[in-house]
Amino acid sequence: MIELTTKQESLDHWNRIITWVLTQNPEDQIDFEIMERAIGESWYTKFCSYCHEYTCKKCPLFKRSSCCNGLWDQLNVYMTWAEWIIKAERVVKYIEDHG
Repeated sequence: MIELTTKQESLDHWNRIITWVLTQNPEDQIDFEIMERAIGESWYTKFCSYCHEYTCKKCPLFKRSSCCNGLWDQLNVYMTWAEWIIKAERVVKYIEDHG
């Protein structure tokens, strides 16, 4: 069996949660608990392969005192799923480029 890299595990995770979000009403407000109940994961750190492998300050994605150069923090504000998708795609791009 091929062992996935931390980067690939993370990208697979983001692809799964983005795929689920695309099935939601884009005008509904985001809710990580609904996501976790539906698919067993969300964008929170307990599901992040990088968070499992590194401490924050040693993580290759940790820049300027925040995860994913501040992009992850932007996912945790009051918004719709349509707005969340745009920000989540920025996180994926950051992981692709820096993970």
